[in-house]
Amino acid sequence: MNNISENMNKIDIRSSTPAALQLESLGVVTLGSFWDRITLSGDYWRFYYHDSAGAGVVVGGRKREFLPNRSYLLPPACNLESFCNASVEQLFIHAELTGCRAAFSNNIILLPENFEQESIDFLRRKVLADQASLPSVRLRALNLMTQALASLPDKIFTAPELDNHISAVRDYINTRLNEDITLEVLAQRAGLSATALLRLFKRECGVTPYQYLLQQRYNCAAKLLKNSDLTVETICDTVGIKDRFHFSRQFKRFFGMPPAAYRNYYKS
Repeated sequence: MNNISENMNKIDIRSSTPAALQLESLGVVTLGSFWDRITLSGDYWRFYYHDSAGAGVVVGGRKREFLPNRSYLLPPACNLESFCNASVEQLFIHAELTGCRAAFSNNIILLPENFEQESIDFLRRKVLADQASLPSVRLRALNLMTQALASLPDKIFTAPELDNHISAVRDYINTRLNEDITLEVLAQRAGLSATALLRLFKRECGVTPYQYLLQQRYNCAAKLLKNSDLTVETICDTVGIKDRFHFSRQFKRFFGMPPAAYRNYYKS
C-alpha cells in the first residue's frame, strides 16, 4: 500500500494542455531569387536542410547563412527576412506545435552535425519521387520534427498561455479571414482601447494585429494554392482580399513569386 501511495505522489494530475505536433507541409525546392527578401511568417516551426551555401536569414541586421548539409530550426512567428544569392536545394518541414510556445521568436537554432541524417535522406528521396503524401512519409517527417524539437533544452519553451485578450483577438481573426476586420472591431472584442490592444498584441505576437491578419490571410492562400484546385479569384474571396491585382503583388512580397507561379512551382 505504501508503494502505491509513493507512486501516486509522483503522478501530476493537474490539468494541462498536451503537446501535439501537426504537419503543415513537407517538400524539396530549389531556392532562387524568389526566396530573396521574403518574410518568414506563420504559426509553425520550420525545419530547413540545405545542400549548399548561398541562402539564409537576416537576424538582428546581420546575414546568417545556412551551412550546407546542416539542419536548422526556426521558431513560429519568427518574421525573419530571407536572402538567397545562389541555387540551393532545400528540404523543408513546417509543423505546428500546440501545448507550449517558443521562448523567443527572432533567432535560429543550428542542430548537431549529422542530425537524423538517415531520415533526411529518406524524406528527400521520397519527396523527389513524388511520394510526399504517403502516410509513412508524413509520419517520418513528423518524427524528424519531433526529434528536432525534443532535442532542445526545456528553457527554449514556455507555457502556452497567451494573454486572454490576445487569444480572443487571434481566434476572432483566424475564423473570419474573409471579413473586413478593423482595429476598432478587434479592440471592442478584446475589451481594450485600440492603443492598448496595439501595444499588447505587438508585445505578445511580435507584430501588429493588421500585420498578423495579413500573414494569416496570405499563409492560408498559399496553402489553398498548393493543396486545392480553387481559382485565384475564389481564394481571394476566401481570405478576404477584394482586389486580385493587390493580392498578386502582396503575395509576391510574402512568397517571392506571383500566385500562379507559386502554384505551378509546388505542383510541378
